[in-house]
Amino acid sequence: MFEIRFYGRSDVGRRRTTNEDSYALCEDEGMGMVCDGMGGHDRGEVASRLAVEIFSERISRAWSTLNNPRLKLSKARAMAQDLIVQWTQQANAEIHRMGNPDGTTNFKQRMGTTLALVLFVSDFVVVAHVGDSRIYRLREGEIKQLTEDHVIQAEAKRHPADPRPPRMRKYVTRSLGTKPSVRPDVQLFDARAEDVYVLCSDGLSDLVDESEIMEVLDRCSMDLRKAVRSLIALANKRGGNDNVTVVVGEVVEEEDDDDTEAMVVRERKG
Repeated sequence: MFEIRFYGRSDVGRRRTTNEDSYALCEDEGMGMVCDGMGGHDRGEVASRLAVEIFSERISRAWSTLNNPRLKLSKARAMAQDLIVQWTQQANAEIHRMGNPDGTTNFKQRMGTTLALVLFVSDFVVVAHVGDSRIYRLREGEIKQLTEDHVIQAEAKRHPADPRPPRMRKYVTRSLGTKPSVRPDVQLFDARAEDVYVLCSDGLSDLVDESEIMEVLDRCSMDLRKAVRSLIALANKRGGNDNVTVVVGEVVEEEDDDDTEAMVVRERKG
């Protein structure tokens, strides 16, 4: 059996005045997540915070059922996937309702958020995402991106008389709250001791690539608290164009000593 230790931090960056990212560390329940809000003003912050609150509340209620020793592993795997999909749809519906209180699709009111989530149950991990917040896994000295960004690249809109050359812009094609329904990408992986999962908003991944993430972790000698701070500092050093949020989860063998207390972290950050 395994336990998961989470560490996380969020920073406003160098160009923004507000932080629309939110994250959760639910170590008791084996869940960590990062949400990057969209919508301008305070609406992105509301969307990301609401998503974090909904998922944190849902996993708290479902944890005992998912970890029932009488539940067959195959059923636990299927149940975990189904619950993540349900919670994503519920969070999407609530955010969409708040962004469209009059029932119309008002673009100026629209708000949404990305989602990157890991949930550890027994000896497996559920990886789920919507949007361009990413999840990486470090295993046996190698790093792998487990998620595929839901984005397209297109020319940014500009005035016809603008003499500057066209500029490519990234557009998120899937998010929570911007449309009446959403489909998350959900994957299952076997958990292994010493695996490290890195979740981040695009404030990090747009400026720091996966090989550099690995280098920072190596340089910090796998001190994950220090690594989180160092990754955020690196993104800010390169311009800090956006809010930067990083969550890491470390898989460790569960100790048998009854006198050893597991570290417990329960955070809700915005």
